Parts: sequence; structure tokens; C-alpha cells
Amino acid sequence: MRATVAMAALAVLAGCSGSNKAASSGSTGTTGVTAATTASGSTTSGGSTDTGSTSAGSTGASSTGASTGSTTAGTASSSSTTAGSTGSSATTATGSSTGTSATNGSSGSSGTPFTPASHPAWTHIPDNGGPVLDAPELLVITFSVDAEGNDGGYPFQADMEGLANFMVGSTWLTAVGAEYGVTSATAATPVRLTDPPPPTLSDSGIRGLLQQGMQAGTIPLPDNSQRIYALFLPADVTVSSPGFNGQGCQDFEGYHWMASLTVNGTSYDVPYAVILDCNLAGAGLTEQQQIEVAASHEFIESSTDPSPQNNPAWELLDTADPWHAFGGEVADLCVSDNMRAFGTTYTVQRSWSNTAAQGDGSPCVPPLTTGSPPTPRVFLGVAPIAPHVVNVTAGQTANITLEGWSTAEHILDWPVAATVVKSDLNLVPTVTPASVNNGTNATLSIPIPSNAPSGDQALLWVYTTQGASNDAQWWPLVLQVQ
Repeated sequence: MRATVAMAALAVLAGCSGSNKAASSGSTGTTGVTAATTASGSTTSGGSTDTGSTSAGSTGASSTGASTGSTTAGTASSSSTTAGSTGSSATTATGSSTGTSATNGSSGSSGTPFTPASHPAWTHIPDNGGPVLDAPELLVITFSVDAEGNDGGYPFQADMEGLANFMVGSTWLTAVGAEYGVTSATAATPVRLTDPPPPTLSDSGIRGLLQQGMQAGTIPLPDNSQRIYALFLPADVTVSSPGFNGQGCQDFEGYHWMASLTVNGTSYDVPYAVILDCNLAGAGLTEQQQIEVAASHEFIESSTDPSPQNNPAWELLDTADPWHAFGGEVADLCVSDNMRAFGTTYTVQRSWSNTAAQGDGSPCVPPLTTGSPPTPRVFLGVAPIAPHVVNVTAGQTANITLEGWSTAEHILDWPVAATVVKSDLNLVPTVTPASVNNGTNATLSIPIPSNAPSGDQALLWVYTTQGASNDAQWWPLVLQVQ
């Protein structure tokens, strides 16, 4: 999945239309799509880079959706979503801070060892038994002309080919793939198509384009089962309805899937990824960086879950788990978390680590570092002490305790906020106090309208903003009217 501008498809949420899902015919999963995130009316904290810069409201390789008030059930193929919603209210954290600096040390001011406060456990992405590409071969396919036939229609050909060469031999790949069985990777000779792409494409059209190219010899046949066909489309190509009635650059920026293609009488199972050129305003990233994040997002998910519709591998399938709202695959759950790969000019997606999630710090890898020599950044956490789905009553205010913790002493309190990502209800959440510290709590208050029908639901994200020297992660929360 990848950063999309839509809403995550959360089955618990009576059908939030997936913001990160690109899907194919009639699948109900949320895997494989990079959602396009346009956070109108929401506050998002962007992923920070290894060089210390911070990108606000990043679109994530999985796309995060701009949700629109109404809840519509959608089917989605593999995709990813990230935060952000239109028409929903976000609380802004303006809480008071005391102190003068934050320390990255492991001991408190008294010299005693620092202990992170208790907090809820991160979720776990299970191995569902499907195939994993342990040595994927990434084939970059671009167009030398745009949909109108103009030369130079895709100005990032060389950049994306360079990104592929970087990713397959990088420590980033080791960090995001090794624990899931992705041990090595290679880049195939890239393909530059000279015919213009169709101005509009559905997912079936993309499969047809791949099949026709293989039959014509302009796209190589899959001479091994590990080849991922990564199709980069020019900005003037519109991709629609990839399984959840969405449209590219509004609901997603990319997705991945598996195609069964017959070429000259021979059948092939072909993992493929589609990466769009969206150049979303307010993403905090350049046009090229948005494409890089989407591409890295879909590459690692194509490797760790190449056949999500028929034989899922590493994917969170439990739709009762609010984390499923992010999309369910390894990059989806870290969709707001971009980083600049150290020593390069590329911006890539961090990815969920079950191993890291067993600790107190960020579950997303590679770890963000600061200074020289590099040291891990302090993780500033906040999470609701609540069940997966919180039952609420019409006409009453739901009060949920939020717990703060960190991985090292942090003298300054850190701001806490909540945003409504998708909802059947008109909700205005507030957080009091608007900041926490290690071992301190805040209360998330959500007045429920008196006319709220039984069964209505809402998806919220609880999060903390952080400076360039810190790290943080969103936390999902689902409300349901009794």
C-alpha cells in the first residue's frame, strides 16, 4: 500500500473507503495501496529525515486519505493509507512546556537509570503463510513521452532508475526486509517505453498494458518468480478505481498487486506496483520525493506480501484491530514516517518492525538518528488506554485516558492531539492537558451527539508532534455508538 488521499478501509468502521488501498476486482483487503494524503483540517506530523529535517504532513508511501464525512464501505486491494481527513476536526496541541532542553541520555537528572513509563503494547503484523520474495528483482518501467506524446513526459526516469539501484543494495532494505525474509535484492535493466501511455487507466488496463508489452517484446517476460514490475506513470495519466472506487492522486499515490497474465500461451504470476506522479500540495516533500516515498513503500510491500488478494504473507488481516485502518502491510503502519536515507539524496519510507515493536521506542525502522556519531532519537509516545473498539453513548462525553512515555528523559512536555480521520458523526475531540511527559496522563474528551444512531462509528488518530531531534508514532482509536 502507499500513501493515499483517502481513508483507510477499516472493516470495523462500517466501511471507511480505503485511503491507502489499491485494489483489484472485488477484494476486501486494504493491502497494496499508497494513499495520497491531503490532510485538510487535520494536523499531521511529518517524518523526519536522517539529516535532521522534518517534513510536515508527509504523504507516506502508503497514501493517506482525505476522508469526507460520509462512511462508505469499499473494497481495496493492497494499499496503504495515512492520516488526514477533511470535514473532521483536529485538536491542536498548544500545551505549556517547562524546562529548557531535552536530553537524549539514558539516565534521569538524578543519575539513576531512566525507565520508560508503562504503555499499551504495539500491534503485531502476523505471518499468514503466503509467499515472500526473498531476493526480489526490481524492474523500473517508465515512459519517455507523456499521454499526449510530448518528449520528456516523465522527467524522473533517471532518478527512479537510480532509486532502484540504491534500494536493492542499501542498509534500508536490510532494516525493513530482513526480519520478514527479504535477504537481498537486485535491479533489472530498466525499460523506457516510447509509445505514449493511455490518458486514463483502470487496474485492468494496467494489467493489459503489461501483457501487451510482454507480447510485443517491449517489456521482458518474467524469467524468474521474484521480478517486481514497477510502473511509473506520468502526471497527465489518470488511474481510477483500483478496487475501492478511488482515483489516483485523490485516494492513492500508488499500489501493488499480483496479476495472472497469459503471454503467447504461457501463464505467469506477475507481482507489480503502480506509482503515480501526484505532486500533492502541503505534503512537505518535493514532487520527486513523493514519488520516491511511494516507490519504496510499494517495493517493500511487494516483497513481503506479493499476493495479498489470494495468499497473503506479512499483513494485518484482523479488521477488528484499529491498526488495520492504516492498511495492514508493513509500510502502511509507518505511512507518515519518511526518512532521508543516510548518505544519499533519496527519501524513502520507514517500515513496521515486529521486533522493534516489542520495545518502548518506535516500531518503525530504520531508526531515526541524530548527531555524529549517530545516536537514536528520543521516542515520545502517547497512546489511549482503551480496548480496540470503545463503546460510547449518544448524548454523553467519552473520556479516554492517554498515557505518555519516552525512551529517555525529556525535560519539555510534548504536545498531544487527536484528529478525526473518518466518522459517521460530527465530533470535536479535545485533549486536557494538551501535553504529557513520561509517566503522565491526559484525557481525550469526545462529546457524542445526542442524535447519534446506534452502530455509528468513528476512527480517530492520537498523536504527538515532535521536533527534528525526536521520534513519534500515530495511534488509532475506534469509537462505536451503543
